[in-house]
Amino acid sequence: GYTSGRCVSTAAGAYQFIRPTWDRLRSIAPRLPDFSPASQDEAARRYLAELGALPAIEAGQWADAVRIASRAWASLPGSSAGQGGRSMDFVIASINQGLQ
Repeated sequence: GYTSGRCVSTAAGAYQFIRPTWDRLRSIAPRLPDFSPASQDEAARRYLAELGALPAIEAGQWADAVRIASRAWASLPGSSAGQGGRSMDFVIASINQGLQ
C-alpha cells in the first residue's frame, strides 16, 4: 500500500481500485487473470454494473452515471470523500473527448 502522512491506500491502476474491491471484482466468474489494462477495464465495467451506473452510461446520461459512480469512486465530483478535484463539466467533457 501507499502511505502519506496518516493516509494509507492500496489504490492502484487506471481506476484506482483499492485491494479489497479489486480482489472481489477479480473473483467474479469468469475470474480476471491479471492486472492488465483489459482486466482493469472489465473490473471497472463490473463495478459500474454493481453500482447501477451502466444503464445511465448506455443511455449517454453521463452526469447521472458520474453521480451514481461517485458513491464509490472518491475522485469523482460529488463524492463525499472530498477527493474529486475536477468539476462535473470537466469530467463530462473528458468523457465526450474520449468517445470521439
